[in-house]
Amino acid sequence: MPYTLLLEVEMASDACLLQLVFSHYEVLVKGGRLEEIYESVREASCTAIRPSSTDDRYSAEREPPAYVTEVRIKRLEVSA
Repeated sequence: MPYTLLLEVEMASDACLLQLVFSHYEVLVKGGRLEEIYESVREASCTAIRPSSTDDRYSAEREPPAYVTEVRIKRLEVSA
């Protein structure tokens, strides 16, 4: 969805849920360590969000990356 339609971006305090509100849709992103995705959406540099193909929570990296377990898109009711 285009950034021009993005109205609001919120992240839960535990960084496990993002809420993106567009003019006609609400997108909920569930996962972990979502700070990086949150910042990239706020900077309008995120090109795609999709569930991780593997469980990155157990990565051997020093600082494991963000991971997405679910993306839900809900059409909002728009009053005429």
